Amino acid sequence: RAWLGDWNAAMNDADQVPIDFQYDAIFTTNVGGVANDFVFETTTRREFTVFNTMWEDVTNDARVVWQPTELLGQDGETPFYQQLKWLNQDADVALTKGTEMRLLEAENALRNGDIPGMVAFLNEIRGFYGMDEVVEPSGSAAAWEQMHYDRYATLWLEGRRLHDMRRWDELGGDARA
Repeated sequence: RAWLGDWNAAMNDADQVPIDFQYDAIFTTNVGGVANDFVFETTTRREFTVFNTMWEDVTNDARVVWQPTELLGQDGETPFYQQLKWLNQDADVALTKGTEMRLLEAENALRNGDIPGMVAFLNEIRGFYGMDEVVEPSGSAAAWEQMHYDRYATLWLEGRRLHDMRRWDELGGDARA
């Protein structure tokens, strides 16, 4: 509903989802099943690397786990930094989860100028992952930057960033930061 701009309904929906809820796309390596090919592409083939991405310098975030390797990427030149979020081709991938609902609540708070409210939701998520709390950003631009970081980290490699970029671009200003 947030994607449709109905934030009241989105907040009603989000409020019903506990933080530990997760609904997954199920993958399997059994004959006739569907395997998580992203794992194959980011381990065996080394098509995708964390090297030279926004996460390259992030080493202390439980939501964005990766490791440098001695290997090179598929092109034989690019350093290969391997994602560790999914290690096996039968690893399931979240389609939605409770932490994502808290992110929507955080964004809604920020859209309404409630930076302390946004921080409270982000810290609830961080607590769920056993991470340190964030301090309240000073000003709207810094708050949007924190919102972006936490949303991207919480949903890392789950394929939901494109709509965020569109939605935030429509807001303009600080939301695009």
